[in-house]
Amino acid sequence: INNMIFTVNFSEMKQYNQSGGSRPVRRGPGGGGGGGGFHTHTPVAFSSAPRSAAASSATDPNSLRQQVATVLVTGGTPGGDMVGISGATMFVANADIKKMDTLCNDVVSKLHTFRHYLTPTGIFSSAPSTVEDRFKAAKVETDMIVHLLNIIIDLFAIKGLTGDNNNDDASDLHGHAVGSPVPAYNANAKSESIYRRKYLSLLGLRNLAVQGPQIFSQLHYRLFSGNPGDYGSNDGPNRMRYVTGNVVDLDTVVLDCNRQHKEFGAGSNPNAFFASAEARNIAAAGAGPLIEVFIDQLKINKDVASKRNLTPLPTPNGATIPIASHNTDRGKWPLWGYANVGVLTYHANVPHLPDVVGALLKAPFHLAKAFLLVLSRNNMMDKGSIRTDSASIDTFITAMRAFFDEAVNDSCFNAKWKQIESYLDTMENCDSIRNILNELQGKNQHIFNAALFNGDDEARTNERKAMEALVVGKGIRGRDPKTGTVRLVCAEDVVKFINEE
Repeated sequence: INNMIFTVNFSEMKQYNQSGGSRPVRRGPGGGGGGGGFHTHTPVAFSSAPRSAAASSATDPNSLRQQVATVLVTGGTPGGDMVGISGATMFVANADIKKMDTLCNDVVSKLHTFRHYLTPTGIFSSAPSTVEDRFKAAKVETDMIVHLLNIIIDLFAIKGLTGDNNNDDASDLHGHAVGSPVPAYNANAKSESIYRRKYLSLLGLRNLAVQGPQIFSQLHYRLFSGNPGDYGSNDGPNRMRYVTGNVVDLDTVVLDCNRQHKEFGAGSNPNAFFASAEARNIAAAGAGPLIEVFIDQLKINKDVASKRNLTPLPTPNGATIPIASHNTDRGKWPLWGYANVGVLTYHANVPHLPDVVGALLKAPFHLAKAFLLVLSRNNMMDKGSIRTDSASIDTFITAMRAFFDEAVNDSCFNAKWKQIESYLDTMENCDSIRNILNELQGKNQHIFNAALFNGDDEARTNERKAMEALVVGKGIRGRDPKTGTVRLVCAEDVVKFINEE
């Protein structure tokens, strides 16, 4: 996963990383036929007030329910205008997310329209139009998203909610102010608990809701250079590490010799493979096209490409490839190797831009959206008010344990973004009309058998009639893919399902 090796023990239903850490593996919804997939699991001033929540030591069910209900009703922004969750909060947040998604897609498609001029020192001499300015011009409000992330953090701080016994490992993080620096941490490190790293991840995502566009613009000024020398002490990756404790990758791994030495190296050991001409050729063959696409996408001329350390393009001719010995060596060559404890990799000097956009611009908004879906899917709202009866809160607690397990990742920001998207995709599609029809067909295989399909015509008339008999007038409901609302499934939906529209 994201160039990291994991082992899954299916008898224990646990996933283990190379440092000995583990997390549960849960079977999630799959495709047709009832199959399942597996899901593992200078500072800017802010207007929000400092956080004041503290984790409680009480874990009995009644106390846990009371604490969760209190956060939902009154949590989020102490002393602010917004209190708890309301129908207006959900409406505005969803509207902002849609606006932000449209803006991000536009930014990605128009990156090359921003002009860049690189000086010999590696710093741009004139600033292009910035993504930060685009966000401001579009009036994407972040206060509501920060408010929702505050509620998520308050819930995560309640001892017993996540089912994790390591809450005390993060006691120094309670009351962490919005916008203040987040302590640095190493992804998947054995020295810290998963709970603490996830807490730090949430604090970093909350800061990115406000500072992400600014950091993205700083990276963009320098054509997403991975060379630390191209940035000031408060710019780009340094800024991101200050406000999140971690950074997004600005290069792409094209060969992992620890993981791929048996595949390509004819069984040689990883160190021998890493030092071989074969590995250098494989890395060069993978890096060259990635760099070419990056140059073309951002319309970079030859002089700037050279100063950005993108040329000469690597070619698979067995030539020696520079080896970085420290993080400060990164980004100085079009292709380089990196050797460290447990790491033998080759890197192309360009990032995967969708990951950079996702990690810096989309991730905070999409995590808030996923939280709203948890509330919606579990019917926690009643005419603009939150349900606080024991049964509703118990259902919500179960859902939030899955949320913290499956949507919040303690790894690097590239992996955090992908984890949020995976969870969001599952949440958005689990009750879609198409999924419901898929599952219905899978549960009725005695009807949808070989005889039915073998005797069907090209229009799949038999299948359509059998599906309509199970669906039409039966009160079956699903989420409309266009409107996002839940409604009765009708004959037209069956036709679209059959025609794979």
